[in-house]
This record gives sequence, C-alpha cells and structure tokens, in this order.
Amino acid sequence: MVERAGVKPADVPVALITHLHYDHWAGHGLFPVAEFWIQKDEVAFWTGPYGPRPAFRQSANPEALARLVTLNYADRIRIIDGAREVLPGIGLHRVGGHTPGLQVVTVRTARGTVVLTSDASHFYRNVERRQPVQIITDLPEMLAAFETIETLAGPQRLIVAGHDPQVGDRFGPVDRGVIRIA
Repeated sequence: MVERAGVKPADVPVALITHLHYDHWAGHGLFPVAEFWIQKDEVAFWTGPYGPRPAFRQSANPEALARLVTLNYADRIRIIDGAREVLPGIGLHRVGGHTPGLQVVTVRTARGTVVLTSDASHFYRNVERRQPVQIITDLPEMLAAFETIETLAGPQRLIVAGHDPQVGDRFGPVDRGVIRIA
C-alpha cells in the first residue's frame, strides 16, 4: 500500500507505531531504515509481566516484540512519553485505554486536523457513541480517549477510525484500497 501511494518502504525515515498489537507492529521489517516512535508505557507493558497473560497474549506477536530490543540497540526505537510533535504538523498523543501506551496521530491539513485513531476507535461507533472496543487495559482512559479524539479533530471532524470500512464511504476512495483523507 505504501508503494501504491508512491513511497518506497526503504525510503521511510520514521514510522509512528500506535501500539504493539500484532496487526500494528509485526510489519516493522518492511521499513528497513525507519526509526519507530512508540510510547514508553506501551513498551513497558508488552515487555513486562502482564503482556504474556492469557487476557492479552492473543494480541501479541512475541517474535516481533523481541525485535524491540535489537532495534533499540540499533538506535531505531524512539521511546516517548506523552504528546510529541514528530514533524511540523504531525503529532502523537498518548491516549491509552485499548493498550497502556496507545497513541493517536494528528496531521494538520488544508481541510483541518486529521486524527488517525488507530485502535482508540476501531469503528466510528466507538467514538461517536462512546462504545468501548472489546480489548481494554483501562476503561476510564478509553472513554477519555474518545473526548481527546473529538477535541483534536475540532469542528471539521476529520476522524479516521482504525478498522472501520466506513472510512472509504466518509472520505471517498481514489483507487482500490486507497482513500483520500485530506
């Protein structure tokens, strides 16, 4: 998909990792020179005593998680704590809830601020109806994340739900599997 958007994965210098579930981290090897930005709470959780517990282990890829150490020693992991501006107009915001260090990404555009929710809102109904997702590490943080998402999005409400097929309906596909957000 990155190549279809005109970017070679080998040329990507920074990858923003919203959280370390298998479907968001296991593909890190596709970006051979990227520096990966991850919240410290996320790294601590998945490398600590609770990640391997039965309630969470089905969401993990242990081999991919083990690569955190080698990538960190190769100076390719940027462990952050809280909100950060990555580049002008691109921000990270720790919201937690779904996982301890879940972060959402904001991108300022001519149309307004786009909020990429990742799994802070799997589907639009999560943020719009304040309906929690099924995997939770902290319910109050998850509920607060919905408020944060709407505040960050502002009146334009350019919210991209992490796994919702309605994203294409709301923003309009450009090509098969490619959607223009802003």
